[in-house]
Amino acid sequence: MNIWCRQLGKRNVCLVSIHTNAAGNGKHWMNARGWTCYTSPGHKLRKDYSDGDPDWESDFYILKNTLCGAALTENLFHDNSDESLFLESDEGRRAIVALHVEGIVNYVLKRY
Repeated sequence: MNIWCRQLGKRNVCLVSIHTNAAGNGKHWMNARGWTCYTSPGHKLRKDYSDGDPDWESDFYILKNTLCGAALTENLFHDNSDESLFLESDEGRRAIVALHVEGIVNYVLKRY
């Protein structure tokens, strides 16, 4: 990623690392649910209180060692039975893709 940032300029590149979350040790279904986005520490566009709380900053290696703006998303919990079914469905996959595409487009539009 940093090679692209150097070649194209960090303003022209963003990194999105897409994951699912887990709350347990893999032995039982858990009740945790929801979605989280971690951003690069100090990211100027990261504060979003529209859902009542700010987005999260983290010093995850991929976020703090990338030259461009970066986000790491945790998309629902794969150890929650209901969320796991949604994640495995076509509808769930389309929803997660659409969410990320919309976020990237909004990020690009705010930059220019």
